[in-house]
Amino acid sequence: MTNGPQGWRRYFPVPFVAAVTLLLVLVLLTPNLISFGNPAAGSLETQAYLVIDRAQGTNATHLYIRSLGNARYHSVTIDVATNVSWPPPQNLTDLAWQHRVNETNVLVATFTTLSDPFLANISVVYIDAAGVTEQYIGEFEFHYSGGNLDTETFTPGLAPVAPIPERTLPEYLELLALPLR
Repeated sequence: MTNGPQGWRRYFPVPFVAAVTLLLVLVLLTPNLISFGNPAAGSLETQAYLVIDRAQGTNATHLYIRSLGNARYHSVTIDVATNVSWPPPQNLTDLAWQHRVNETNVLVATFTTLSDPFLANISVVYIDAAGVTEQYIGEFEFHYSGGNLDTETFTPGLAPVAPIPERTLPEYLELLALPLR
């Protein structure tokens, strides 16, 4: 048997030891990375998304407000205006919001419309176990044209959305996070 570090390297090469060490660290930390309780406000698990979907060949557009995790939102409000035109109006103050969904203590809120174009104003509030509050907002106008979903966002801080082919739906649109700490 060889003495010194060279003998051990023959049986335990450095890449093997590094990979095993990394796996052990991940195994030990994974229970701490996966939360089974109420996630913290502002975390990736609580980020609210607007999921927009429309089956090909139908006129019904479905909106879903949800998180990537299992965040239970304190409140979700979806206001929809169908008296809009495309291209979007410059001034949104003259709109009549005909439809409202107001849900509390929910994982997902949904709305379905047959209108085209339409505008959706979304507000989501999340409160974690420590009482920290996060609000997510977004204001979008949607219009289907030539097999594409055209989207305009009116919320400063949200990136513009390129036309989305109908065959690639559903589409996840991130809402803007506003910490209310």
